[in-house]
Amino acid sequence: MAPLSRPSLRPRRTLRWSAALLLTLLLSGCATALLTDTTPGANPDLSARVERQLHTHGTLKGISVESRGAVVTLYGRVADQASASKAIAVASGVTGVSRVVSHLRVGN
Repeated sequence: MAPLSRPSLRPRRTLRWSAALLLTLLLSGCATALLTDTTPGANPDLSARVERQLHTHGTLKGISVESRGAVVTLYGRVADQASASKAIAVASGVTGVSRVVSHLRVGN
């Protein structure tokens, strides 16, 4: 009787390396997408204008702005509800903004 041959480990190694390479490529693509706002409908010019208006008010400097079309979303932390309301009002007053979505957190 002939001795049983051991199956080759080469296909497993190739599969592992392929999976690792694919995962690396996918994750690097996700990181790039997070760092650059290239989502369809993104409006970086409008975001910049809203941020400039918010920064003219000393208490509203820590707010991030993202926009899709004419819809602006505010992110960040503000000291109190009055500051949140002020940020929404300032953003709403910028030319080109049709709606403001607030994801602001109130308090420390």
